[in-house]
Amino acid sequence: MENELDDIANNQKDLISTLNIFYLPFKRELDKEKVDNSLIKIKEISQGTCPKCNKPLNVRFSKFGKFLACSGYPECKFTKPFTYYVKNKNCPKCSGKIVIKYSKKKVRFFACDNYPKCKFTEFNYKKL
Repeated sequence: MENELDDIANNQKDLISTLNIFYLPFKRELDKEKVDNSLIKIKEISQGTCPKCNKPLNVRFSKFGKFLACSGYPECKFTKPFTYYVKNKNCPKCSGKIVIKYSKKKVRFFACDNYPKCKFTEFNYKKL
């Protein structure tokens, strides 16, 4: 198709006939798929229970990454961030667990999960 568009730009082919050759089969396929009402089943993963309403928490995705949300939405709007813990590493200040976090500029760093009581952070994994 790209070469044909180049030929149209060079006045070697007709615009309307070239587009009809592409579009008519494409439109038939598109109309066939519009009628398809089959559902895609998505298995939701439960991760504990909601502290507000005791319904299961499900893993959800947003443009910022994974998070946990109550399955009782929209009645219950509880959410919490999905945390990744660093194995066999504890905070040198308070012995809490170390979690992986990302800054606003998408830079990975390591922090204590007892924040804001403990404000330990480290950007270099080897210094943990």
